[in-house]
Amino acid sequence: MTVAIPQYLDDIAPCFEAANSFLISTTEEGEESSPKIVRCSLCDGLTQVRLMRENGVDVLVCNGIKRVFRDMLQNDGVMVITNITFPVEQALKMFYRGELKSCARPDAETDYCPRISLNDLICWAKDLFESHGYSVRSGPALAPFLIDLVAEIGCPQCGKKIRVAVCCGAHIYRGDQEIRQFHLSTGINYDARVYVHPATSELVECCREYGIGFIDPDSEPAPRKADARKYIPLLTSAIPGHETAFGGGMRSR
Repeated sequence: MTVAIPQYLDDIAPCFEAANSFLISTTEEGEESSPKIVRCSLCDGLTQVRLMRENGVDVLVCNGIKRVFRDMLQNDGVMVITNITFPVEQALKMFYRGELKSCARPDAETDYCPRISLNDLICWAKDLFESHGYSVRSGPALAPFLIDLVAEIGCPQCGKKIRVAVCCGAHIYRGDQEIRQFHLSTGINYDARVYVHPATSELVECCREYGIGFIDPDSEPAPRKADARKYIPLLTSAIPGHETAFGGGMRSR
C-alpha cells in the first residue's frame, strides 16, 4: 500500500492542488519502507493527479481538495481522506493505526469561494503597490500559493529598504488556513506582510491575530494626508526601527 500526503513544512498543505511536495510512504507485507519526498514542478491539480498515478498511490491523506480532483483520484481507485490538519508525520502514524477519518465538511468548496479571481487580485495588488511607489516582482517559486508578490520601497525617514510579502487570497477554500501558512512562511526575510482579499470579519480578524496587514479591493481609498511622503504607504503596523514612518494615509486594515 502506498500513502501520499501533500506537505508544507511539517504540516499537511492546506490545498492538494497547490502543494509542491508530497511525502510518500509504502508498506509491503506489513513492513513500512522509508518515506520519500516527491516534488512537482507545477501546482495545477492535474499535475498532482498525474504524480499520484506515477507513484502508484493507493491512499491520499490531505486537507482541502477540489471535488474534480478528488473524483479523478477516486475513479483511479485511490482512497481520499480529506480535511486532515495534523502534522504530516503524526497523520501518517495515525493512518497506519487506523485512526484517520475524513472530517465532514460538505461546505468545503463553498465557504471560501472568491468573488474575484486570483489573477485579477494579483494584477490589482501589483498596480496598487506600484502606484504608491513600490517596486514589485513575483513571489519566490518555492511557495507560489503563499507569496504572490514581493513589494519593496525605501523608508522615507532613513532610506533603508522595506520588503513586503503580499498574498492575494483565493488560493484555497479555507482563508484562515491560508493566512496561517502565509504567516509561517514569512517569519524571516520580510519586514511586513499584507493579505489582499475582499473583506470578511473572519479574515480581517485572522490577519490581525497574526500581525498581517489586510487590504480590501472593495474598500474606498483612505484620503492621503498632505505630508504623506513622510510615511510608508499601505502598511498598518509599525516596523521595528521605522516607527516614525507610520501614520500617513494608510489604506489597509
